[in-house]
Amino acid sequence: MNTINFNNNISEIFKSIELKEFSNAKQLISNLGDNINLEIKYNLEGLIYLRTDNYKSSIVKFKKAIDINPKYLSAYVNLALAYEKSNDISNSEKYLYLALELNLQSDAIHNSLGHILFKQNKIKESITHFEKAVNLNAGNYKAYFNLGNAFDAMGDYEKSIKFFKKTIEINNNLPDVHFHLAESFKKNNNCEEALSNYKISLKEKLTWLRREKINAKILECFLILKRKKEYLNAVIQLAKENTNNRRIAATTTYIAHQFNVKNDYPFCKNPLDFIYKGTLMNYFENYNNFLKLIYGEITNQNFQWEPSSKTTRKGFGTVGNLSEKKLPFMSQLEKYILEELSKFYNIHKNKKDTFISNWPKQFQFISWSNRLKKEGYNITHIHPGGWVSGVFYLKIPKNKKNDEAGIEFSLHGDNYYIVNNNIPTKTLHPEVGEIVLFPSSLFHRTIPFESDEERVCIAFDLCKI
Repeated sequence: MNTINFNNNISEIFKSIELKEFSNAKQLISNLGDNINLEIKYNLEGLIYLRTDNYKSSIVKFKKAIDINPKYLSAYVNLALAYEKSNDISNSEKYLYLALELNLQSDAIHNSLGHILFKQNKIKESITHFEKAVNLNAGNYKAYFNLGNAFDAMGDYEKSIKFFKKTIEINNNLPDVHFHLAESFKKNNNCEEALSNYKISLKEKLTWLRREKINAKILECFLILKRKKEYLNAVIQLAKENTNNRRIAATTTYIAHQFNVKNDYPFCKNPLDFIYKGTLMNYFENYNNFLKLIYGEITNQNFQWEPSSKTTRKGFGTVGNLSEKKLPFMSQLEKYILEELSKFYNIHKNKKDTFISNWPKQFQFISWSNRLKKEGYNITHIHPGGWVSGVFYLKIPKNKKNDEAGIEFSLHGDNYYIVNNNIPTKTLHPEVGEIVLFPSSLFHRTIPFESDEERVCIAFDLCKI
């Protein structure tokens, strides 16, 4: 096979992979037979596994490619990405440094390495590589965007604004940039510019979760700017579009309290009234034995320290949905949680609130586990993808003071601007074997504790099917 035909075939394989035509890509690789070098074959097969989220197999293929050709740059970069996708950040960093040794002049590798360092909160180191990326390629808008995020994280909002604007100057078709620019403006106490950029970001192609997050930020800007009338009009419009949005519900409940006005958003207007604490003890002949068995089952799962994009601090969390694993004791637990959910609903069934009147006919579980160590906690957050959220407690520190290791519910979260400090909160002190259910729109956090003991729980969202 001549070089031109070979290159055309390789290009066709890459195109099929990018288009997610994986069967066609595999067939094209097979058609090449012995005309393709093994390292190239392994790299392409690794890419297919990578794009189909089979990270373990992709890592095996990329390593085989590198074993054959230790200077195969593409395989190093792909291997680093596979490790990042599988949340093995240290190995991702390792292979990006090795890739950089092969090509110090690659702006893409510098940018990728900066991204991995940023994910590890190595902000100053990440900036060094982002700056090298833009020095090597003045058109690398991704590196300018990353510089914006890095300086935002450092609290240098003048520089973050500068680099977000530079990103837009190069490429004005990125969904995230106007949102992040708005965030920097807001943190820099320029809420007029923030509001303007939030509104621009709404016009971009977005997931519904991101869209509602932006809408929530716009509502907060009205609070900061004391534009009560605009806020009230915006809430009426949002209620017309969707009566069940959990993030908007969380935001309007808080801002209505701050403005001291009636909450016109119909979903869960008084979320603190919907907190439920119970026990599953009556479902078991030997409850203590069940607690030991499920504790062993859960703690045997794969935990990661402060998993990325999670709220866990100074503790471990599982990655992915535990419910998909169909663990025997976990499945038993879920069965009885649904029984408790039915009790929860019956307590509130006569309340006039779309949280109850639009109650889903069926639910599915998304679950995970947290293991907090000394001084561990979960930052204040909501679960906008759920309808009802909950926690089942497997281990609670015995040596604790006051509210330590408890769960605190509040109308305030997301670092929202505070006008009135008298914000309603409610704190529970759960014990081992107890279950807590609450609306997914309600802000909550775990209170840190000084004990050397662990705090272990199973958290879950009950999501509408």
